[in-house]
Amino acid sequence: MFRLQQPRAGSDYVNFIQRLGIPIVDIRYTYNSKTSSNPLYHTVHDNFWWMSNLIDPQFKFHQVTTRVWTELTMTFADAVILPLNVTHYGVNLREYTLRIKSSFTEDFANHNASNELNFLDQAVQKFQETAKKFDQYVEKANKEDEAIVRKINNRLLNVERSFINLEPILQDFPLQRHVVLTHSPSIRYNWYGGVVDAIFRARKGLLTSEDVKKQISIVSYGINSATHVLELEPIE
Repeated sequence: MFRLQQPRAGSDYVNFIQRLGIPIVDIRYTYNSKTSSNPLYHTVHDNFWWMSNLIDPQFKFHQVTTRVWTELTMTFADAVILPLNVTHYGVNLREYTLRIKSSFTEDFANHNASNELNFLDQAVQKFQETAKKFDQYVEKANKEDEAIVRKINNRLLNVERSFINLEPILQDFPLQRHVVLTHSPSIRYNWYGGVVDAIFRARKGLLTSEDVKKQISIVSYGINSATHVLELEPIE
């Protein structure tokens, strides 16, 4: 059974998405969904003999994982239009927003952040509407026109980069600047890490309500920026 999850904040490749806005993916096999890695990971015993004799003697699981990687690579390499669906991104943004409002209802009320949350809702709604129109256009676009294809692919790439804030959003991790997919180092939470971290610090009296509101506004700004990328002058 396959399982999807966010890239871990400590992974070797997470800076591509957190610092530069370059989409990433990690594909792995594990016998137990509750186990993130093997118990000998990063020890002197984590070697070829151990792998080839005890873990995957015939390297069957290595082959399966490699085939998935190869198929994914071929799909991206052969695609005229990058297989990135911004409509799905909009659905996730809506889910992330609903979850954070539900998880931190009392905190948002204490900080009188209703206006900022309304602006966030509006930003997500606008992104969803624009993304749907964009994907509908892509579906009907002339794939033989190189200029059109280039413009579409450039927008698909720049949507992710629109979520990168120019200034750090986490005090302890200044290179993690993706306003949507940054993890909170203070409270175990996978999205809107700048907002969640500000809430945590405000609980301890280290930040103010204005700091919490600012982080919500930063998220809204990032989403509006991504929407603007999709709304730029007509492609044709």
